[in-house]
Amino acid sequence: MLGNAEYSRTYGAPANHVRGEFFMDTVRDTRASLDAGRDIFIERERVRIIIPGMIASVLVKEVTDEHRERWPEQYRAFKAGHDAVLNGTPLEEWPILNKAMIAELKHLQIRTVEELAGLSDVAVQGIGMGGQMLRDRARGWLDEAQAEAFTSKMVHENDLLRSEVASLKTQVEELSRHLVALSTRVGEREARMGGFATLVPGEEDPVELAKARLPGLSGAKVTRSALDAIAARPIRSHRSRHRQDPADTETAPEEAAVEDEEAA
Repeated sequence: MLGNAEYSRTYGAPANHVRGEFFMDTVRDTRASLDAGRDIFIERERVRIIIPGMIASVLVKEVTDEHRERWPEQYRAFKAGHDAVLNGTPLEEWPILNKAMIAELKHLQIRTVEELAGLSDVAVQGIGMGGQMLRDRARGWLDEAQAEAFTSKMVHENDLLRSEVASLKTQVEELSRHLVALSTRVGEREARMGGFATLVPGEEDPVELAKARLPGLSGAKVTRSALDAIAARPIRSHRSRHRQDPADTETAPEEAAVEDEEAA
């Protein structure tokens, strides 16, 4: 049973595309009118539930949360004072239609190519002769558009893959050049150092040098003071020792004493 200010005209089977159109309507407040003894009108949010192609099937109801949730975009546009939201391709964008055909379809509450393609067999009869052919053409046009979109997407993805492969190839070539240059430098260094040259671990590490010169120190004990102690030690002469001539016997004890002090 319909409530106050609700009416419906139904005919035929429902279509695939059902839309809601929100609007403000002035309705008679029955209770307030009885109390005042005259007609009292108030404004209410209303919604037209429309099946495209079937203008004889229209349901007008007061807006509820169910309607707001079913058509959220349309309701937001209505509250913002904007035109009704179109979901699909407007009829004006379909090249095969002329102005007269567009006007006729809009009179049947058909606004998009998608709505035309979704008409039921009963609704398509409202278009008249050629209605079914027009619906089939709309369906074919949408299928072709979808296939073209799929093809375009695949081409775009292939282009991205080719670009990534080319980038990876460039990186591999760059890495190969670095490896060749590094191998060349290593070969040149080995040639300068000789065939029997070897790398002694820690030969350039000051901590390792400290360990070598002070064997009693562990890694944890090698501190700045230990390095300072090494630096403070006198440098012993590396001059070669030789047998002294008898003429040097007078100065030999003095040199020996100096060397003993340096050793201490």
